[in-house]
Amino acid sequence: MVFLTCILEVNFVETESMIEKQRMIKDEEELKEQIRTREVREDDEEEKEEEKKRRQEEKKQRIEAFLHPDDPSYTGNYQVIQSMIAIGSGGLTGKGLYNGTQNQEGFLPVQESDFIFAVIGEELGVWGMAIIMILYAFFLIRMLTIAREAKDFYGTLIVVGVMCMFAYQIIQNIGMTVAVIPVTGVTLPFVSYGGSSLMTSLANLGLVLNVGMRRKKINF
Repeated sequence: MVFLTCILEVNFVETESMIEKQRMIKDEEELKEQIRTREVREDDEEEKEEEKKRRQEEKKQRIEAFLHPDDPSYTGNYQVIQSMIAIGSGGLTGKGLYNGTQNQEGFLPVQESDFIFAVIGEELGVWGMAIIMILYAFFLIRMLTIAREAKDFYGTLIVVGVMCMFAYQIIQNIGMTVAVIPVTGVTLPFVSYGGSSLMTSLANLGLVLNVGMRRKKINF
């Protein structure tokens, strides 16, 4: 009986020891996991901080490039310089469709979207640019007329909002090609290449047409 009791006590002690070891191993694993999680979190915070600093530096460079448009060492000034060369070489009447040297020979970057207006200036000249701007002016004036004649104030707000969006895109895109506004990736509505830009512009134009259509009673 005493021998059996000793065996039971030994087994109990061994069981307690194993449980204690397992608990220690589990605690050690949890501690390692906490340390690993903390390191990952710190790395993420460092990456976010570096990304924030990088974006701030890019903004600073954009402003400095805008203040020094003739210095090609700044990021973005090369595009502006090539754009100004393209527009200047087009002259009054332009070089003709598909005859522009700056865009056909690849000197002008992002010529199909951001700097499409420079391509127009080189190939169609001042007259081509003037026609494009006159058409945009009629486009904005027509939206302003629809906003004025809208049936309710909510429709007026929709049309004015869409008109301001288009006006900003037009001014921003044309302004950055002639070094008046800092370079940004804003497309020229209905002219620049890009499916998403075109679909967004058409959707907003649909809102304006809807408001204009409902300003009077519809008789079927």
